[in-house]
Amino acid sequence: MDVQSYIHGVGRRARAASRSIAKADTATKNRALKAMAAAIERDAGRLLEANARDVAEAKQHNLESAMIDRLTLTPKGIAAMADGLRQMFLGTPIRSICIHPPWIKDISPLDAEWELNESRAKGGMVTNRDIVDAVIYAVTRPRHVTIASMIIDGDVKGTDYRSHQEP
Repeated sequence: MDVQSYIHGVGRRARAASRSIAKADTATKNRALKAMAAAIERDAGRLLEANARDVAEAKQHNLESAMIDRLTLTPKGIAAMADGLRQMFLGTPIRSICIHPPWIKDISPLDAEWELNESRAKGGMVTNRDIVDAVIYAVTRPRHVTIASMIIDGDVKGTDYRSHQEP
């Protein structure tokens, strides 16, 4: 089976499952969340092994270091996923947001350039500092405001630049 067929199949099954989940009562949803958290912890070793193969392949294909950092899974990250699921069934409010960043200029918070980015002019490339600022903005909104998704694009050379590709 090719990748495209596989992904389409996963999407169709997820859509069908979402309809059942939407109709489920709270106790059923909580059991599912507990089972997912337990499965993540139980299979942590397998997840890390599979991720290590993905990271090695990404490096082999010269993926940028910032992308490899986002791809890399750690034991702490796995624990956070399981804990996040548990918080959901404990009734602890969680904010979840999907960020779609463009290609970015990766600068260190320790570099002087990090502070200079605060007052950047139009026409510059998006940096990781811009992403941090967007996330801080999203998570500091009042509880009744939900930002479910953000697409962050740069303004390159005075034009709106849909920059999910390397400039």
